[in-house]
Amino acid sequence: MSFAAPNKKRTNTNLSKQHKLSNIRKTLYITGFAGLFLISGSATIFLISSFVYIRNDASYPTSLPWVESKSQCEEFGRTWRNDQCWDGEHSHDF
Repeated sequence: MSFAAPNKKRTNTNLSKQHKLSNIRKTLYITGFAGLFLISGSATIFLISSFVYIRNDASYPTSLPWVESKSQCEEFGRTWRNDQCWDGEHSHDF
């Protein structure tokens, strides 16, 4: 039985290919995790900022049922219309 010496050229080529594949795999993992981190971080910042920086300057006219007279309504600086006192600067957050 004779054993032939391993072909160093073939072995080096295989190792080189494996090394390149390993580097490509590592690069893809790092890029994937970095992308996932950036996307989730951006979504988190957007979500937090939407709660923190809510600024709603919109006002909606609404009637004030506890004000029953025109004089009382006008005393508070409101508008009397259709036998109701209307507040034109009422916020929906109230």
